[in-house]
Amino acid sequence: MSTERKTSTVKVHVCNACGKNEDEVKKILLLPNYTLCNECIELAKQLIEEEDDYLTTAKWLQRLGINAKDRRKVLKRV
Repeated sequence: MSTERKTSTVKVHVCNACGKNEDEVKKILLLPNYTLCNECIELAKQLIEEEDDYLTTAKWLQRLGINAKDRRKVLKRV
């Protein structure tokens, strides 16, 4: 999965977990093969502190406040 979108010669970094681009979030963490936004990192931190064993991708996106239409778009890429 690409972590960049090209928009008229400008590369825009996109979070692999939620699909938001760098203009929609505060910060983007660029790792060698993965890109994460500050919102996904914060949610991951909260989940580590909770008792639940796992969280589905759909629930992850829902907890981030992503609407149903955009969740379906992200889930199609997974």
